[in-house]
Amino acid sequence: MDNTLFGVPLAVLGFICLGIALTYYFIWPQPNPQDPPRPAGRGFVLRWGHMLVWLLLAGACFAAGRGIGAFAALLGVAGLLLYIAFLAAIFQDRKIAAK
Repeated sequence: MDNTLFGVPLAVLGFICLGIALTYYFIWPQPNPQDPPRPAGRGFVLRWGHMLVWLLLAGACFAAGRGIGAFAALLGVAGLLLYIAFLAAIFQDRKIAAK
């Protein structure tokens, strides 16, 4: 198995994903103080979802680099599903805020 993606080593991509996750730890969609409070589930996904997506992608890169392809695929699919949930939550949040 080749340990690169487009010529970039998977370990390097994993560390880039960790850096992006760290960025999203500090940058996240803040609620508008005039809007009603967010439901707990949506608030959790909006606060932590994008960061967790990048952590899952980092884990997938590291797992694939170590030759654990099945686990890497599982982490990648989990990241995709969480990203879809994040997008749904942010669109719902923006729709409510626009009213």
